[in-house]
Amino acid sequence: MAAPAGRALAGRDRRRQTGPVTGIVRASVRVEGVVQGVGFRPFVYSLATRLGLAGWVGNDVDGVFAEVEGAAACVKQFLGLLETQARRRPASRAACR
Repeated sequence: MAAPAGRALAGRDRRRQTGPVTGIVRASVRVEGVVQGVGFRPFVYSLATRLGLAGWVGNDVDGVFAEVEGAAACVKQFLGLLETQARRRPASRAACR
């Protein structure tokens, strides 16, 4: 059955604009090098928590990996602080996706 003329399907007004984009972004991070046994994973967790980000963090033989999600500005700040901390540790480097 066709919708009556001038009426949108499912009761929605076609002229209605969508709301603003939420600004939520996600980033995957890997820090490789000497990050084992120095409390880097707890540092990543506390930094993300302080900035109000959601996600997870873990470690393997190559280093620490994390995925964070939240407001774009907070994720950007997180990545900047994380890179700064990684540079302070010998033979460490951060990679973000």
